[in-house]
Amino acid sequence: MATITRVALFSPTSHIGGAERNLLVMCQALKDRGIACVVILPPEGVLMDALQGMGIATIGFPETELKSGQIIRVLWNCLRLWPRLRKFRPQLLHANSIFGMYLPVILGSVTRIPSVVHWADFDTRTGDIQLVKVTAPRNRVIAVSDAIRETLITAGAKGNAITVIHNGNPTPDPTNDSRTDIATEFSIPVAPLWLGITGRIDDWKGHGYLIEAMALLKELPLHLIILGGGNGRHPAFEAGIRRQVIELGLSDRITFTGFQSDPARIVRCLDIVVCPSDYEPFGLVATEAMALAKPVIASATGGFLETIIPGETGILVPPKSATDLAAAIRQLATDDDLRHTMGIRGYQRYLDRFSVRPFIDSITAHYNKAI
Repeated sequence: MATITRVALFSPTSHIGGAERNLLVMCQALKDRGIACVVILPPEGVLMDALQGMGIATIGFPETELKSGQIIRVLWNCLRLWPRLRKFRPQLLHANSIFGMYLPVILGSVTRIPSVVHWADFDTRTGDIQLVKVTAPRNRVIAVSDAIRETLITAGAKGNAITVIHNGNPTPDPTNDSRTDIATEFSIPVAPLWLGITGRIDDWKGHGYLIEAMALLKELPLHLIILGGGNGRHPAFEAGIRRQVIELGLSDRITFTGFQSDPARIVRCLDIVVCPSDYEPFGLVATEAMALAKPVIASATGGFLETIIPGETGILVPPKSATDLAAAIRQLATDDDLRHTMGIRGYQRYLDRFSVRPFIDSITAHYNKAI
């Protein structure tokens, strides 16, 4: 079996969301194992800055062209990109998102370089499914969860071309920030239990239901910390969430931190992490919480069904239900021992299943099989 030493990864965005955080983890871990990476992505943005700060080679390419699925444009882009990419002599082309899969998959077909599509969305557009069918087995699919794999098979993809590899994330670095420091920085009262929801504010992440749940729990000493923002992508929705807090009279019980480049320093101080998404392909926020030994309350959907063991590492509740969220929060908020036990068990599960080592072991084994 060949051994991978050089890989090109494609990102259709230079924003940083869950898929892009996963890309950063991959690049660093592959680099640590002596595997050279080059990332093709839009030329300006925080992801480009982060990659260059890590010493990862990059090639800037227009976002509209990376996302294009029009065959003539894709072929033209292959001609434009290949002279810049060929000097890296990649052994494999890895599309980090289905929204930028056409260029690497078709370029791989033209150059006879194997390709991989990282599928982290429930979208199953007809053209995408047809592309992975006609390019298999030279092109393979990595699904981030069994839920995604089953969705793809139902849509017509070939099951033997799809491998499930759960995302992995590194154990956050230690921080000197204490709970008192965080409380002072964001004007949060120290005494109540701290709940937290992390990630981008978006219409499917469940912020509204969690805020409704907080309104049902006014008798408990709780404070909700909303980490992250809309990143400028959904300003009207974020404004609506902030307005909801005011209308429910919760301004003194909920704090918005805005975008955080290092959310772990705040998550480390939380008592409970809540992940109330309407749906979730994988749910990196849950495993990030488990890496810090935090009990998790999450929607019983998608990847959360695979990462969280109900009653052991967290609590699963029906999606879109403020009353069920409130009941789960009440259960954990009133049971110190249960919170502690779930956090410890979640941390062990993270180490065994969702840390960087098992993730990169699986990725490199998949690469070696593909080449």
